[in-house]
Formats: sequence, C-alpha cells, structure tokens
Amino acid sequence: MRGTMLSAALSRLYTGDTTAPEPVKEGGRKNPAFGALKAAFSMFTILPIDVEGEDVMHLSKRFWLVVLVGAFLGVVAGGVMYLLSDPVGPFSPLVSAVIVIFMLFSFNRFLHLDGLSDFGDGMLAMGDKERKIVIMKDSHVGAGGLGYAIIFTLLSVAALATLPFHIQYLLFLAPLVAEVGCKCAMVTCAALGESREGLGGIFVKNTKGTSALIAIVLALVIGLGVMMLLKPEDLDYLEVVVLAVIAVLASIVVGAWMARTAMKNFGCVNGDVLGAANEVARPIILLAITATIWFMTSPPW
Repeated sequence: MRGTMLSAALSRLYTGDTTAPEPVKEGGRKNPAFGALKAAFSMFTILPIDVEGEDVMHLSKRFWLVVLVGAFLGVVAGGVMYLLSDPVGPFSPLVSAVIVIFMLFSFNRFLHLDGLSDFGDGMLAMGDKERKIVIMKDSHVGAGGLGYAIIFTLLSVAALATLPFHIQYLLFLAPLVAEVGCKCAMVTCAALGESREGLGGIFVKNTKGTSALIAIVLALVIGLGVMMLLKPEDLDYLEVVVLAVIAVLASIVVGAWMARTAMKNFGCVNGDVLGAANEVARPIILLAITATIWFMTSPPW
C-alpha cells in the first residue's frame, strides 16, 4: 500500500499536475504540516510511511521540512561513523566512511545519486538546453553521469575519512551537520531556480525565498545546537559557532551554484538537479569543516 500511494503521489509530480488536492472528507481533516513531514520521510528515506497526493502537495509548500530528514539521516550516519571508527570501533576511518556513504545511498534508495548521474549526463551533453534536458532524462547512464557519480562519491568518502578524528565527537558531529546542510542546499537550489513539468517541478514551483530562509535558520539551529551540546574540548565556543556558520554557508553556496548552473544549462531546476545538489553539497561541507578546523587550530602564520 505504501509503495502504491507514494507512486501515485510521485506520478502527479511527474506529469506536472499541480492542481489542489481533493477536499478531505468530513471527520478526516489532516494537519498539513504533519502530512508534509510524512511525505518528506516517505520520499527521501526507506521508512515505510503511507502518504497521499495531498501530503506531497503540502510538502512542496513546506520544502524546508526536508532539513529534518537531513537531521535524522545525520544522526544515523554520525552515530555509525563514530561507533565504527577507531578508537571507539574496530575499523579505520576509511572503511567506516565507505560503510556510511553506502548506508546513506541505501537510505534514500540511491535517489539522489541517480539525480547526480542524470545531472552529469546533461552537463556534458552537446546542444541547446532542450537537447541537454532530453539527455538528462534518458534512462541510460553515459560517461558524464558515471564520471560525476564516481568523482563525488569518492570525494564524499575521502572527505569523511580524512576528518580530524582527534577532535572529540567530530566523527559524529560532522556527518550530522553535513546531512542537514545537504537538505538546506536542496531547498536553496529549489528557491533560486525555475520549475518545469516533470519530477520535482512542483517543489521548485512552490519553494520561495521564505522556505529557503526557514531552512537556513533551521539548519543553523540544529547544527549549532548539537555542536554546543557535544562541544569538543579542543574547540572553544566561538570556534564552534564559526564552524556551524561555515557549514551552513557552504550549503547555501552549493545550492545557489547548482541553481545557477542548472538555469544556464537547462533553463530550469528539476528533481535531478535537486538530487545532485544534495550529493555535491556533502563533500563540500565536510571539506569546509576540515579546512575551518585546520585554519583555527593550525593557522599558517
């Protein structure tokens, strides 16, 4: 039932059906925010949650709620990274990073990686915008899609494996903040792009600057709150604030850059671009965290 209902909801997005959902029958009135949250977890995780078309429509108008999905995935990813990596766990950071990245891909059914692959094919295609969109929607994976998927996956693994693990709790905090930032990048990208019929177009159409602002504030509150709660002894409070702000700024930059790149090459932002933004943001945020810590603890002067 869950798969059928989700498929029907996604079908509406694919066909560009943005009409209002049918009125809820008397006695069955739903909370739009709760329905949107259910849709967010149903669409972007493997959790077996039943959703209807109206829930997806509610999510499209509250796309900032996906940041909470990022927080959930971040807690899982950070917990696994921390518990598996030496000295707490039995594995090296590299092995743990591979497991965590594979786990994140699996948790969203490889949805965002597929978007990154399609985005890569479109970026390397020759021709005008319409031609690029046709290539991006092709079910076959070309050299561009394969290259983008491999490069950014390897970069994510490397960025996660080379975190300064001597910083207390960082192996938990960095993946958490990064996943929150990934979803913030998606919302920013949607807010700054223009929609087109197809999968994900309804999210871009209904996501305005207000949603992006809420996502940014929420990402900053979550990131800063968790980092303050588990403040590493090697960092003072000001450095923790700087680290959280840099991570969120990195997510905003990635989202804005992805939207600008998509508008230039495709004339729109669609579901593939949003998924690609998620995957591109992860290594960039992790690298920004590592570079910021290096700069604060080992300045070049």
